[in-house]
Amino acid sequence: MLRLVATLLIAGACALATPVGVPGLSGSRSTAPGGGLSGTEQWASGGFTIAWEITGSGSDWHYKYTMVIPEKGLSHWILQLTPDCVDPGDAACVTGAKFNGSSVVTELNTFSGADPSNTGMPAPIIGVKFDSGSTGTLVYEFDSNRAPVWGSFFAIDGKNKGSDVYAFSNGLDNLDSVDVLDFIARPNGDGGGGGTGEIPEPGTVSLLGLGAALILFGRRFHRG
Repeated sequence: MLRLVATLLIAGACALATPVGVPGLSGSRSTAPGGGLSGTEQWASGGFTIAWEITGSGSDWHYKYTMVIPEKGLSHWILQLTPDCVDPGDAACVTGAKFNGSSVVTELNTFSGADPSNTGMPAPIIGVKFDSGSTGTLVYEFDSNRAPVWGSFFAIDGKNKGSDVYAFSNGLDNLDSVDVLDFIARPNGDGGGGGTGEIPEPGTVSLLGLGAALILFGRRFHRG
């Protein structure tokens, strides 16, 4: 029985590990029910959406994110990156950043909800911060030497009658989630062309580890 359960878990993990095809990678998330994002005030219930289009291969990737925000203009948003983009630092992680077609300044750092400007952020993010924003359709683009993987983001505006207005991917509030809808595509992978261009599903490693542990336990159980 234990062997059967372990086999099923490993099979399920292999299914989760099926990569999302790239280049030409695209997708979207929203704060609508089941949309993968959480939001407050005007950005709740479908009031905030983010879509992405990623093209490229090797060490040459182009990332494009489009947000639609009907109300409460965006103050800034933060996209998760691989830690070594920030420390010790890799200038090629994010280059040529643009907002609605114009160059925009970015900041690579570690951000957390302890900073009043990021109130509501459920967990720290090592990533890149884009300050420019407004309402309507917002398009952010940049180039990167990093292949895409699943990750998180956080976006915030000012207050609405004393309450902060923000949105984030559900995976930021549940780091152990195995639901791909809780994440968005973002740069990670290996620098310098080492990335595979594949996006593994979250939770795969933990499921494989659990399956292996059950097999080992089953062997010991049968040996008495």
